[in-house]
Amino acid sequence: IILSVWSDGGDNVWMAGGARGMYGGVVARLHEQQILAENVPLGPTIWWVWGAPDGTIWGCGEGGFVYHRDPAGWHRERLGDNGRAVYWGGWSASDGRRWVVGGSHDLHGPKGLIFSAISAGPWEQISTESVDVNTNLYKVWGRDGTVFFVGERGVALVWRAGELRRVETGTDELIFTVHGNEHGLTLAVGGTQSGLVLRWTGSRWVDDGLPPGIPPLNGVFVREDGRALAVGGRGIILERSLE
Repeated sequence: IILSVWSDGGDNVWMAGGARGMYGGVVARLHEQQILAENVPLGPTIWWVWGAPDGTIWGCGEGGFVYHRDPAGWHRERLGDNGRAVYWGGWSASDGRRWVVGGSHDLHGPKGLIFSAISAGPWEQISTESVDVNTNLYKVWGRDGTVFFVGERGVALVWRAGELRRVETGTDELIFTVHGNEHGLTLAVGGTQSGLVLRWTGSRWVDDGLPPGIPPLNGVFVREDGRALAVGGRGIILERSLE
């Protein structure tokens, strides 16, 4: 199962996913119209793949593992000491700082996980206890020194100037993915029984007016020209036109 796709905007498209089991994780690359399997260390499902501005390709997933690809190939490390941890999302900023977020499938497993590293420095866990988060966090994305995190039960966090704070979303629904562009438009999508789209105002999230009857959404991409695409259940694809 392919769970994540990332493109460098050129000739390479990266895909990650896997099957159930201890050794089901896969990464593949679409290059010159050929899909090529990557030689990643044996491990469980890889939930997310993304590229950093320096050209490094990153991945994260089950077992508490994070992966990166450099000219020598793929490498893997475990963040923290809990093998039940799952990292569902990651993102790298232009200044070299990188982030992963997650939690656990288990009811009593780790929750509200955020790890960050500056350039080539070590990963450090950022505590979410002060913002009262004990749910899974699913995705992270940022812009201009502001980093957004979204997760279960309507939880949304913002990191700015070294401070993590919780922000209002107006919902207790699951929020699965967040993305935006460099011009200020930032959207988050999710839902459990029906679809949900939220828009960042600069201080809080507001409902972006999704039509009724839309199934839950699990992916969103905001283009630099202001258009956005969202995908979700029953194969639905939505386009948000220019304002």
